[in-house]
Amino acid sequence: MSKRSTVAQSKQAERDVAKLLGGVRLHAGEWHGGGDIDVVSLEGYADWVAQVKQRRDVAGYIQEGMRQLDEVRSSDSLKLLVIVTKPGSGKTSETYVMMRAEEWMRMRDQ
Repeated sequence: MSKRSTVAQSKQAERDVAKLLGGVRLHAGEWHGGGDIDVVSLEGYADWVAQVKQRRDVAGYIQEGMRQLDEVRSSDSLKLLVIVTKPGSGKTSETYVMMRAEEWMRMRDQ
């Protein structure tokens, strides 16, 4: 796949995410709040921001965690995958929270 095609696919993924989450895709250099932001909420820049990464697949441990969450029978519970890195070599532990887009939209709409 050519670099041009990959860039076009990434931009399309950003547009798709903006539509899915009810936000707007920013063009390169349009975000002035520091960092590299792809999508922002329609309500304003303070509500949420997103960095979109398109990959062919996600790591197996993420797939496994999501599969385990899919087995939870409670439809009322917010299903979060929490990833904690191991500290070491002068690095502290970091914690990340992930959820499926459907879960995020359900939480947002409540």
